[in-house]
Amino acid sequence: MTSPFPLFHIPYVPLGRIIDLMEPKTLVSLSFCSRKSHSVIKTQRRLLFDGRLLVAGIDKNASFLSFTNFFFGIVRKSNHVLSALKFVDNINYEGMESVKMGGQHVRVEMDHSDGYIISYWENTTEGSKVITDYVTNLFNIDVSEVWASKQSFHIIHM
Repeated sequence: MTSPFPLFHIPYVPLGRIIDLMEPKTLVSLSFCSRKSHSVIKTQRRLLFDGRLLVAGIDKNASFLSFTNFFFGIVRKSNHVLSALKFVDNINYEGMESVKMGGQHVRVEMDHSDGYIISYWENTTEGSKVITDYVTNLFNIDVSEVWASKQSFHIIHM
């Protein structure tokens, strides 16, 4: 079976270099397209990330993963890779895409201003665990830092 992505028709050496040049949030988005895209990213990415993986809890309803060289505790949204938000009543989730993470189907949408994926969860603590496992597995890295506020201290128990 041939790949639907023309990118995967490129020989492995140049493909690896292209993948190394892509931003982490772009690679995360691409990894959801198919099992092959996930596998290719996982095996072909060789370049070390410039920065550290941060898991941060904003409050009890939201958390995010970010690769960043942060200064003075400031993390730009443009560095976010993937976030977990709690389902809210006033959003229609039926029209959203669904991806498989951690053995479950999860509703997602793109943050169009900053280009990262937002995932929606009944339980954001579980969502934080799943997205952290997904990203650390995809890039074969460890979490470097965890930030928690009083409202999100529960993420420490991940």
